Amino acid sequence: MRILLAAVTLLSASVLAQEPAGVGWTTLEPQAVGSACGAKLTVLSDGSIVASGANPAKDTYTVEVETNLVGITAIRLEALVPAKGKPLGRSRSGNIVVSEVSATYSSRITRDTRKLVLRYATASFNQDHHAVTRAIDGAANTGWAVSPRQKKPQIAVFETLEPFGFRNGTKIVFEIAQLFGDQHTMARFRLSATTAAKPPLAPVDPTRWHGLQTKVNNAIARGVDFLVRQQRLDGSWAGHQDTYRNGQTALSLYALLKSGVSSKHQSVRRAVAFLRSGTPRRTYETACQILALLALDDRSHEEWIQELVDRLAGWEKGGYSYPKGAIDLSNTQYGALGLWAASKHGYKVSDKLWSHIADRTLRHQEQTREAYGPAGFGYRIGSNATGSMTAIRRSGAMRSTSGITAMAPGT
Repeated sequence: MRILLAAVTLLSASVLAQEPAGVGWTTLEPQAVGSACGAKLTVLSDGSIVASGANPAKDTYTVEVETNLVGITAIRLEALVPAKGKPLGRSRSGNIVVSEVSATYSSRITRDTRKLVLRYATASFNQDHHAVTRAIDGAANTGWAVSPRQKKPQIAVFETLEPFGFRNGTKIVFEIAQLFGDQHTMARFRLSATTAAKPPLAPVDPTRWHGLQTKVNNAIARGVDFLVRQQRLDGSWAGHQDTYRNGQTALSLYALLKSGVSSKHQSVRRAVAFLRSGTPRRTYETACQILALLALDDRSHEEWIQELVDRLAGWEKGGYSYPKGAIDLSNTQYGALGLWAASKHGYKVSDKLWSHIADRTLRHQEQTREAYGPAGFGYRIGSNATGSMTAIRRSGAMRSTSGITAMAPGT
């Protein structure tokens, strides 16, 4: 929590967070500009473009630029305020909706025109249900919007599928469709490019995090109060006790301790007594119990923890199952998590075990033809990749003391 508070304080020090280190942007100077529906577009000395005159309900801006950059990895679109106190958009609300950003490029000499493929997008701020990714989804009825931040400059960054740019110069023609209606068009904007290593990300508007720490603290306090009230007389918490006798109790105890509840609190003492009265039989509950006991930081539990570590290590079969049945990535992550936490506290876990888990986990990753393309992880080998399984794998990457890549959390 202290880390989160420090991060929020640091972000709040500026209007917009600084650009990621190593990302240098070059303004793309417009050679020609146009409006499909009659607005007047004027190029200013800073390379930005201002819309005035006719204010159509919908519009598509066209911007032609030339650049000598080679190896362009991303395009930046800045939505700028046209004048002090003015909003970003020409609509009554001042909001904008960028429906689709597309472009073609060609050599300055040959004019061999190619489509520019934009595949990833990030933004300084996303309005609910109008994320910037919707500006490159190929659908005219979706788009990027920024309410209620329409009075502050906003940035969208679009990563290219492949680096591009001709050595003899490149012409790029952008089309920025704004098809929502009700005059939700940009009043001023600017385009830039970078050759920085991927992924170049948009800076985050820190004002969206104001008050977050207080909300987090209040949520934790409510959660602690709920858990204490839900504890049974025998010290346990209900939840699949027929299958995972100690699972819910170990997880609840761990949550209380990590939320700052004292190890001497009666709820904690009762939970430990319940865990002492029965042996965990499954991967999930055993790993959670190890985490909870380690969080207690009580030397009198060392022999108990070692027994659980040996038990969990004995179930390893390249990965983890329940421990019966087929191996899956979810059980594997929990098994590795428990053992990694124990190893950080001095309990011995063999390098051979880490090697087995690492090898097996890599087999859960889907195959891709692109060397650096997206490749998620599936619940079982050969199964479809999912966000949850990929996040589990990413949070578990580590390097053991022997240099063997293994699974573990938070590194």
